Amino acid sequence: MLAGRTVFAQLMTHVSQKKFQTCVARYHGDYKASRLSCWDQYLCMAFAQLTYRESLRDIEACLRAVQPRPDYPDAAEVTIDRLHEPVAGGG
Repeated sequence: MLAGRTVFAQLMTHVSQKKFQTCVARYHGDYKASRLSCWDQYLCMAFAQLTYRESLRDIEACLRAVQPRPDYPDAAEVTIDRLHEPVAGGG
């Protein structure tokens, strides 16, 4: 049984959520984000990169497998449709 924090959670402590949110506010990143915040999307994409996920379906399945962990985005919020939504302001 895992007693401490996961490697992913330890890596994400090096990313300042306050600075990230400052950038999101400056560039209005959450402007049309209705279901998944920029921070949650960042965590999903970082997790996907670090675990070599190859598709949106693969990301969703993997996040659902680790859902009970509090240091991961809420897997109920992460679906293929939500990951595939265009980023606000991205054209």
